[in-house]
This record gives sequence, C-alpha cells and structure tokens, in this order.
Amino acid sequence: MSLPQTDWIAAAGVGDTAKLQQALDAGANVNLRDSAGNSALIYAASGGHAEVVRILLARAADVNLQGNDGSTALMYAVQGGHQAVVELLLSAGAATKPSNWMGATALSLAHGTRHPAILAMLNAAGER
Repeated sequence: MSLPQTDWIAAAGVGDTAKLQQALDAGANVNLRDSAGNSALIYAASGGHAEVVRILLARAADVNLQGNDGSTALMYAVQGGHQAVVELLLSAGAATKPSNWMGATALSLAHGTRHPAILAMLNAAGER
C-alpha cells in the first residue's frame, strides 16, 4: 500500500511513526519536499516529535535542508522550544549559520525565546 506524499510527510508532523515507517519502508524519499519546500524532518522538528526525528535521521534525512522560506528543521525546533529535538539535530550536524528569508538564524531565533538551555546548546555548537 502506497501513501500519497502529503499523507506521510504530514504524518511526521503529528508524530505518527507507524505511517512514517510504512512510507519509508515502501521506498519513500526521506528528503521529499511538499509544495512549501518542507520535508518530513522539518515538520517533525516543528512539532517537537523527537522519535520521528530519530527515525528520519537514521534514514539519512538531510538535516540542513531549507524550506522555500529558508527555514531549517533546527530553526523550527528552536522556535518551538523543543530541546530534545534541537539536541538531536545538532548531534546530527545541523548547521547553525543558515538564515531564512528574514535573515534570522537558529541562534538569533533562540535569543527571542525563553529557552536558555537551547540558547546554551547553540552557543556551544558555534557557527557552522
């Protein structure tokens, strides 16, 4: 059974590991993007779904892929205050330097949140 791309990418955004695994096991491209240029990893990071992020990274998801607006999974995780996801992405080599269409980076976004632990992790990672 094959799922339409929007179904399994959306499944990542709501933490549906079963639907995600089904699609990936059937050969879905882990870096496939929707019309907004966002991948399953971006949606999973945005929703704070650490287990989905782990699955996608294990399947070689591009940790630095940027959506059409230039935002990365790391930027979304930072904005959402998803510390565990930020840690996973940084461990997988997420770049902190890319900027979105407004010129914001993961670090500048962290300064605008109330998550000192995330800010500390980004500062420790440095610019990369």
